Amino acid sequence: TMRYSVEEIERVARVATLATKDGGVFDARLVGADGKKITPSVVQIREDGSVLVGEAAKLEMALELENTAHFFKRDMGTGIVYEYRGRNYTPGDLSAAVLRQLKSDAENALNCEIRRAVITVPAYFHDGPRVATRQAAEDAGLEVIQIINEPTAAAIAYGLRQIDHEETVLVYDLGGGTFDITLVKISPDSIEVIGTDGNHTLGGKDWDDRLLDFLCSEFHQRRGINPLDDPFTSPLKTGLRQQYVDVLVELGERYARRGDRTAAARVLIGGSVYD
Repeated sequence: TMRYSVEEIERVARVATLATKDGGVFDARLVGADGKKITPSVVQIREDGSVLVGEAAKLEMALELENTAHFFKRDMGTGIVYEYRGRNYTPGDLSAAVLRQLKSDAENALNCEIRRAVITVPAYFHDGPRVATRQAAEDAGLEVIQIINEPTAAAIAYGLRQIDHEETVLVYDLGGGTFDITLVKISPDSIEVIGTDGNHTLGGKDWDDRLLDFLCSEFHQRRGINPLDDPFTSPLKTGLRQQYVDVLVELGERYARRGDRTAAARVLIGGSVYD
């Protein structure tokens, strides 16, 4: 019988993932309740106050935009409050909903109770967002063992490989809403973080918005109609963005199946989905 001691929960701007550690070895990402290995950080507030989290909430976002929260991690620890269906929610409340879903998915996959977690956060997070993240985890029923920077976590995972010499590695994390970078020195017996920083207003969402605006502008020049000039502009833009991302993902996967990983990476990066 395998005994899982620590569960790592990585929360990024657009998705969250789960991994387990057993005897010092990290398993592949766990599959969630929807059968996928990533969970979009999207929360829909229903009429009765219950929440829909992840892929299901993302698929309904175009129709329920006014009742759906996304990209709220940028506001962690800022004091910002959102209102959905007449109720107030903090970014921490919404993060707790995502973490609660991840906890449930992990428990179902591992068939055991999950009580502790290591949570990764953007490098730019200062004390306020980190405290808010820890509180969100506690609200989700998790004891936080450690909070570490996302690019640092990637560097640690890279350093778990068997190496017999010292390396200096630059790790960058271009997520859906943030861009973090860390410089680390890895040796056979230690990992030293030299420096880390980030930009919380630069990410895949910003790429998506600029490219979508460009595509709509091109359509307007050729057809004389701007798809975004509509009484339902916000839902339409959300639906168009999702279709645009879906096309990029399909193109990237097609290139990958043909073995052209460089082209696949270029396509997927354009849609803030990474290989």
